[in-house]
Amino acid sequence: MTIAETEIFMVPLNKLTISEKNVRKTNAEAIDDLLASIPVHGLIQNLSVEPTEKQGHFAVVAGGRRLRALKRLAKEKVFAKDYPVKCSLAKSDAKGLSLAENIIRAPMHPADQFDAFKEQIDSGKTIEETADAFGVSPTVVKKRLKLAAVAPEIMKVFRKDEIGLNEVAAYTLTDDQERQRTVFKAMPKAASWQIKKALTEGNIPLSDKRVRFVTLEAYEAAGGGIIRDLFAERGDEAYLTDAALLDRLFAEKIEEVLEPVRAEGWQEVLFSPEGYYSVSEKYRGRVYPTRRELTPEEEQQRDAMTEQLEALGVEVEADPDNEELAAEWQELSDRIDAMTPEVYDPEEMAKAVAVACFDHNGNLTIHRGLTVKNGNTRSEAKTGPKVDAEGIELPGASMQEELAAVRTACVAADLAANPKIALVATVQALAAEAFSRYGGHSACQISLDRGHPEQRIANKEMRPLVASEAALAAKREAAPKNPGDWWGYFLAMDETALLEHLAVFTAISLKAFNPFGGAAVRVQADALAEALESRPEQWVTLSDLDFLRRTKKSVILAAVERVKGKDRATNLSGMKKGDLVERATAELDGLWLPASLSAFASEADREKASAPYYDPVFDDAIEGDELDEEELDADDTLPQAAE
Repeated sequence: MTIAETEIFMVPLNKLTISEKNVRKTNAEAIDDLLASIPVHGLIQNLSVEPTEKQGHFAVVAGGRRLRALKRLAKEKVFAKDYPVKCSLAKSDAKGLSLAENIIRAPMHPADQFDAFKEQIDSGKTIEETADAFGVSPTVVKKRLKLAAVAPEIMKVFRKDEIGLNEVAAYTLTDDQERQRTVFKAMPKAASWQIKKALTEGNIPLSDKRVRFVTLEAYEAAGGGIIRDLFAERGDEAYLTDAALLDRLFAEKIEEVLEPVRAEGWQEVLFSPEGYYSVSEKYRGRVYPTRRELTPEEEQQRDAMTEQLEALGVEVEADPDNEELAAEWQELSDRIDAMTPEVYDPEEMAKAVAVACFDHNGNLTIHRGLTVKNGNTRSEAKTGPKVDAEGIELPGASMQEELAAVRTACVAADLAANPKIALVATVQALAAEAFSRYGGHSACQISLDRGHPEQRIANKEMRPLVASEAALAAKREAAPKNPGDWWGYFLAMDETALLEHLAVFTAISLKAFNPFGGAAVRVQADALAEALESRPEQWVTLSDLDFLRRTKKSVILAAVERVKGKDRATNLSGMKKGDLVERATAELDGLWLPASLSAFASEADREKASAPYYDPVFDDAIEGDELDEEELDADDTLPQAAE
C-alpha cells in the first residue's frame, strides 16, 4: 500500500529514529516544555518521516525535539516503548521541509508569551494551570506576567528586538511606569545594570552588611518594604526601601550583642563601624586572659570526663565512618576544654575596653582587652549619660542621625544657592579622587550619588528639603526633554549659568549623616557649612523637627532651663509628658534647637582628622627609586596592628 504525503499514519515509537537530514543537529535545546505539554495535550503536530532500509522503521525529518521528548517520556514509563506516534511522509525536499518547520516552530517571543499567559490568567486559570497548558515552568509564567508592569513604550521597542529581555526585566523593579519612562528616555540604550541602578537609587541591596547582620526576615517582620527582582539570577535579588528602619534594627541588634559584654566588667564596650584596622590604630595595647585553676571537685570531674573521652576515642578509631560517634567525641572534648576557661584580671578589665566590629567576611567579632599605649582608654572614666555642647543629654542614635540629616538638608539648600562654594566643594572632592589611589571606575572618574537626606527625616515638607527639590526641578524643567540635546544646551550656556547648575548638582550629593562615614567626611562637612555660613535656625524650627515629643522629659526640662531659666523649668516639671511637649514647644520655638544640629563632627572626629596622614602616593619612592637597606630596616620598625 502506498501512503500519500498528506496522509496521517501511526508508527510505534520504538521504530522511529532521527534522520541525518534533520537540520537541528544539536541536542542542547531544552525539551522541558514538551515533557510538560505532551502528556496533557498529546502530540498536537505529527512528525514528518521517511522510510528507512529496515522494514517498518522510519526516520524523522522534522520534529526531532518532539521525538526526543517522546523517547524521554517512554524511558520514564509515562508512555509505552511502542506508543503509537502520528506521522506523515515527508515531501521530496526533506531537508528544506525540516528547515522550514524549525523556523516556523521557533520559540515564541517573550512579549507574545506574556500576551498568551495573561489571557489565560484573565480567564481565571492559575499560574500552575497556565504553565501546564503551555508546557513551561510556573517560574517562566511569573516572569512573563511581570512584564505587565513595563510601560507600553518600552514593550513596543522590546517587540522590535531593539532592546533585550534583560533590559526589559530590569524595568520591572518598579511598577511606576512614569519613572520607567523617565529612565528610558534618559538612557534608551542602557544596559540592565544601569537601569537597575537608576531605579533603585537610595535603596539598600541585600549585599549590604547591615542587611546581612539584621537579616531580611527581621526587616520584613518589622514592616520594612522590599523591591524584589524576579529576574535576578545571582547577586542582589531584592532591595530594601526603608533605610531608617534598617538602621534602627541594626542599632538595636548591635546593642543586644554589646549588653552582655558590658556585664563582664570592661571600662567601656563599644561598636566600631570602621573595622578592626581603625580600632587597632587607636588601641595599640592589650591585656590578656589567664587560665583559672580548677577546684579539687572540678579536677575530679575533668579526670572522669577525660577517661570517658579516651574510651570514645577507641570506638571512633574502630568505626571511623560513624558520624554520631564522632560528634559525641567532639562534644565531650569541647566540654573538657570549657572547664579550664581563660579569665581576665578584674583590675585590668577596669582599664581596658571591648570593641565589636565586622571582619572582612561580614561577621561581628568582639575584641576584648584593648588599651591605648599607657594601658588606659582615657584619662578619666565617663560617668552618666553623654551630653551635648550645652550639657544637655544627647538623644538616641536614631534621633541624632535624623538631626544630622536635617543639618545636611540645611547646608545643601544653602550650597545650591552659592555657586562659588559649590565649585570649591567639587574641586575638593575631585582632588581626593586625583591625589589618592582609591578613586572610582567611571570614564572620567566622576560620579554623582544623591545624599537623600529626606529618607532619614520624618517631616518631608521641611523647608530645606522643599527648597533643594525645587532648585533641581527648575533646572530639569528648563533643560531640553531629549537627553541627546543636553550637550548643545550646556555648551551654549555661559559660565554663570553653568556654575548655578553645578551648585545644585553638588548640593544634592551632600551626605554627612551616614553613621558609618569617616571622621574626615564629617569635619569637612562642618567646614563647608561654615564657609556657607549655614545656620539651621534659618531653615527649621523646633516644631518642624517634632523633637520634644521624641525625647526624654528630662531633656525637655533641661532645654527649658537653658532658655527660660531654672524657675520656669521647675514650674513645668509637674506636667504630663504630652502637655509638657506642647507647652515647651510653644515657648522654645524659634529660640532653641538641639546642639546636634550645629555640627556633624565630634571632638574625637576633629582630633582624628587632624592626625598626620600617610598616603603611599606621596612616598619619596613614587618615581620608582629602589629602597635602600637602611630604609628597609626602618620599615620593620613600623607599629603592627594588634591581633
